[in-house]
Amino acid sequence: MAAEEPLDVVGIGALNLDLIVDIRDIPATNVVGLRNAFAADRERPIDVDPFLDLARDIRASTSRIRPERGGSAFNTIHALSAMKLGLNLGYVGVDSPPPPELADILGCRPPSATSPFGPLGINSECVFSGRSPGGLSIALVDGIERSLRTHADRSIAGILRKNRPAVETYLGRARHLHITSMIGPGLVNLLVDII
Repeated sequence: MAAEEPLDVVGIGALNLDLIVDIRDIPATNVVGLRNAFAADRERPIDVDPFLDLARDIRASTSRIRPERGGSAFNTIHALSAMKLGLNLGYVGVDSPPPPELADILGCRPPSATSPFGPLGINSECVFSGRSPGGLSIALVDGIERSLRTHADRSIAGILRKNRPAVETYLGRARHLHITSMIGPGLVNLLVDII
């Protein structure tokens, strides 16, 4: 896609690393303790060190942790791409790596945030590099109920502020925006000003 080409839909949001865990893969003796770390069918914030401790606890109970790239806006743009509607899609966000110890906990290297963009035909010229730890989420799935513990990438506001002219130009090419909640000092006001 040419840089000056219009974009039908641009997602603006976090690029999280989601660790997806099905409650059915956890031994019954560990389920109660694990449920206490989550609020049923809700998302609760968590700092990075307790996040890593929780990931270790889950890993001790099951090897079936599915690392996926996520974030609500990313999931929406990804789904639009997968539908093959012929839309020109783009994304504004920050690709911050997860903490290095997460690879040891998972027993594998987590997927890159930007790896799916190219193969899916999603323009990523306004996806900027950030610093570790990036956005992290553990999704505990129980049937149709999903409970989350999320560590927000706190570098997003500063990076978007630094790259504001490029973001403004990029968003000026968009017909539609899909914005999801992001956490960071001054981020909401910055997004309002840019849009």
